[in-house]
Amino acid sequence: MADAILLVGGPGSTKGTQGSALQMYLNADPNTPSTHVVMGDVFRTIAADNDEYGKYIHSFTSQGRLVPDKEMLPCLGKALLRIPEDHTLILDGTCRSLEQTRVQVREILPPRVKNIMTLILDCSDDVMRGRLRKRGRDDDKLDEAIEARIDAYRQSELAVANFLSQMTEFRRVKADGSAVEIGIQILRHVNTTLA
Repeated sequence: MADAILLVGGPGSTKGTQGSALQMYLNADPNTPSTHVVMGDVFRTIAADNDEYGKYIHSFTSQGRLVPDKEMLPCLGKALLRIPEDHTLILDGTCRSLEQTRVQVREILPPRVKNIMTLILDCSDDVMRGRLRKRGRDDDKLDEAIEARIDAYRQSELAVANFLSQMTEFRRVKADGSAVEIGIQILRHVNTTLA
């Protein structure tokens, strides 16, 4: 059985950047294959199909609203089915609500992972706003969508963090700094906790 690393943080807290770097780091050792699952990418792929379901998903993501749990959880389950079971899972953007988090930790992940580690990327709203405006994705173009995404994260942040602190190996990472500074903290936590 492999491990799972949950990257939790607001939009623009560098979950994607750090998840990609962590995957490269883990994959450098043939004994620790890993896969980085970005829930936003899963949703963008579905929306790009431009069919009825894709338009439905896009109606949430384009406005900075959370995709409902009843849609998100099956999408995550399908994404995980495509990943070899010996891969460490690096999950990014999968803990947006308390219900999503509970179902993942209690039902979806246990059959395939032995350890679950949570890394909370603590980042100020101003830093998140600045990063989102710089990256230029379609879902980051409207200030209203950016504010809605930050607000949605802040509304669920405490409940999600409290649950994860009780159910997983839980660490906080200061994420206002550079990608390198954040990555060094993450590697310290991963190397001491999952070693």
